[in-house]
Amino acid sequence: MNQRLLTSEGIPNLRDVGGYAGRGGRRVAWGRLLRSGHLADATPMDLAALRDLGITEIHDFRRPSEQSMHPSPAIAYARTHHYELRMGSTTGFIDRFVAGEMSASDTHQMMVEGYRSFISERTGEFGRLLRQLAQPTDAGVLLHCTAGKDRTGLATALVLLALEVDPEVILEDYLLTIETHPAEHVLTIMDRFLSERGHDQWDREAMRPYCTVHADYLTAAMDEIARGWGDPPSYFKAAMGLDSAALKRLQTRFLEP
Repeated sequence: MNQRLLTSEGIPNLRDVGGYAGRGGRRVAWGRLLRSGHLADATPMDLAALRDLGITEIHDFRRPSEQSMHPSPAIAYARTHHYELRMGSTTGFIDRFVAGEMSASDTHQMMVEGYRSFISERTGEFGRLLRQLAQPTDAGVLLHCTAGKDRTGLATALVLLALEVDPEVILEDYLLTIETHPAEHVLTIMDRFLSERGHDQWDREAMRPYCTVHADYLTAAMDEIARGWGDPPSYFKAAMGLDSAALKRLQTRFLEP
């Protein structure tokens, strides 16, 4: 079934990235590339659905502490690759936030800088991801982090960029998280997280930019590619070690014939 938003009992922000026009007008194959939040609450029905879709390759971008807090269930039919992606500019954010040092504008700018740092500082992790995705296999893929918002959002954007999907379409896909994983849901999670640490009074509006996605964030990442490398193929080759042959293999794997 060609369906963008996938029904799930326990997997947040689960979406299929199929259907977008890529290189030469060939479309991203449905059921080949999925994205989501963590799998800790996945039900047996959810896992069976992923198996039926042919998802046998999972890429988890979470830090070890996140994995311990929300451990993924054992999935016998799939191999999981771990990356431990961190956004540099958010280091110490919670401490600054509870100290009252962050306004909504400050948090927004922190996220913009964080996306820039993803592009310039996490080329090793993203390069390893794209090189793995360029392997000649028909395995279906699921990309996920905790909320399926920032790390998964940017990773998905980079894959679509390598498939030569139009940047405006990539941005539209990224911004779907506003609908599929609303900021209010993430704010509720943050409320519980902070309350457990003794912080009952805090500024929700100052936290909101951290709990959602924004066009400025992804635009900053794309601008960083242009500033540092000129164009996506140069970025993929120089920063990630993907030459034209590797990009072609990736396109063969994820685009319809």
